[in-house]
Amino acid sequence: MTDLAPIDDPADPPVLGDANENADGTIDTHRVRERNAERPASVADVRRLKRENQALRARAKTAEQQAADLAARYDAAQRADVIRLAGEHLDDAEDLFRFHDPEAGALMDALRADDGTIDADLVAEHAARIVEARPKLGVDYQPEPTRPPTDRPVESLRPGASPADAPATGASWQQVISNPQRFGDPT
Repeated sequence: MTDLAPIDDPADPPVLGDANENADGTIDTHRVRERNAERPASVADVRRLKRENQALRARAKTAEQQAADLAARYDAAQRADVIRLAGEHLDDAEDLFRFHDPEAGALMDALRADDGTIDADLVAEHAARIVEARPKLGVDYQPEPTRPPTDRPVESLRPGASPADAPATGASWQQVISNPQRFGDPT
């Protein structure tokens, strides 16, 4: 017959008698453990302990995965909150993450208040620093209008879309053939 009680189970009823009871009538658990340690573990006890251990490992693994999933969701929600708040100051709110100085520490930790929530004032302060360093990234940035260039080829054209006459650079073939003495022909 196999005993299904665990080896060191405190719920295991101790053997009553003078050997396990103290003088005041309480049970000496140390003596009960010694008695259980002397009892050989049965195969059923070992199998049951392995099943319990396997079930506990599976539950622990599931709990760790759930904790990681919840942490990822929480971080994503806080990042979305930061982007929403930074959008009030930056043209592209992602610039808060792109232009953050890594030497200043983790950005999300720097933007959290003491209670762990995102502090809107800290987000505005970080966004203002970025806009100060790079004004074109701000929401209110208006570029200065540039003048059109004055040397544009379209303006130099005459009606009919022909270019302006260019000065002649040398004699044409017609001039050379019609007046050969002028151009150094001795004949």
